[in-house]
Amino acid sequence: MFSSTAAAGAALEGAVDAVTACDLNDRLHSLITETWQANLGRYEPDELGDDAQTLGHTCARNIANRAEGLVLGNRERDVDRWDISGLSVARPHGALRLDYAGRHFHIMKAPMRHGRRPQWEKFDPWTQSSEVREYAARANTMALHGYRTAAPGQEALPVSMLPFALAAQEVHLPHFVFVWGADIASPGTSGWLGVPALGEQSFAAVHPLWSDPDDYVPGGSRRRGPTGPSYDERATNTPALTLKPRPAHEGQA
Repeated sequence: MFSSTAAAGAALEGAVDAVTACDLNDRLHSLITETWQANLGRYEPDELGDDAQTLGHTCARNIANRAEGLVLGNRERDVDRWDISGLSVARPHGALRLDYAGRHFHIMKAPMRHGRRPQWEKFDPWTQSSEVREYAARANTMALHGYRTAAPGQEALPVSMLPFALAAQEVHLPHFVFVWGADIASPGTSGWLGVPALGEQSFAAVHPLWSDPDDYVPGGSRRRGPTGPSYDERATNTPALTLKPRPAHEGQA
């Protein structure tokens, strides 16, 4: 008998293997944590009126813009292009989507109130999210023959009986979501890969990818500035100037 949960788990395992083998997982990890640390360093709730929403939105835009540039190689400041064969990038409705190995990968931040440990049962339904994410969840549900996730603590409703030949086929899921979490008290981040689907919970399956220690420092992909003392720390040279003598005027002593 066909098991939607088993099919979702198998598809997720294959996706994790794919992004790990090509180093996409590690590159996203470094980019996300570096971006989080940079924005956390300039977070000013008292002076500038920043809040969790502005911080999260800024990080999301920074990650999307930089990831697109790293894939396309069109940003001069990024010295380490993501030269991964078969990897492409798209921006449907402005949202970032990475396409690789016949799969679509979306990126989203877990709600700030969750910190670095997402509470999967408390994610908003995809029908209340963006059009892009709702479409991704709907496409996966269709690929799982109409499977919808159950409420926490409840068993998923069985899918109607399928012909044996169809049930035995491996399910190809088209959409996955990189979910990352962070806490204002820590410069580290955590990451998961999940299978979005319609139903009472937002994900049919999730797999942990990374969890930084609190003192994590990522390897950057930005161009490094020149080394040496800054401008105001450099020695001042005495200018070689010669004053031109003023001509004497009649009547001057």
